[in-house]
Amino acid sequence: MPTCSYTTFSTRGTLKDPLQVVDQALADCFVANYSQSVIYKDNITSVIYILQRNTDRPDQLLIQMEADLTTYLLRFFDVANVRAKLLEDADTDPTDKRFTLRISIDFTTAGQSYQISQLATIEDSQLVKVLRED
Repeated sequence: MPTCSYTTFSTRGTLKDPLQVVDQALADCFVANYSQSVIYKDNITSVIYILQRNTDRPDQLLIQMEADLTTYLLRFFDVANVRAKLLEDADTDPTDKRFTLRISIDFTTAGQSYQISQLATIEDSQLVKVLRED
């Protein structure tokens, strides 16, 4: 059974609040490099790596993002359901390589359910910014 805790390498120490845990876990996924570890090879969840592998295949990008983030979050929570969606901007030039990805997460720990949503702006397969939707 997973425990809702997340050890950081900062002065914050070990996080126990579920919303802080999910925020920090996602933040680490956004900055992680898939090949940053030999010891944990194939066990690093990297949003950038998922983007780079699937930029030209939006349907596969969403499927892979949901599957990988769900698997990752189940390390910390009893239940995790991730939904990814590409947001269209009516003013965007079709040749523009910038888009927004919404990641919505429903998760449960110790019988308590939570929901969060984040918007990630991507340009040329690189993360530009991430905002939490409230």
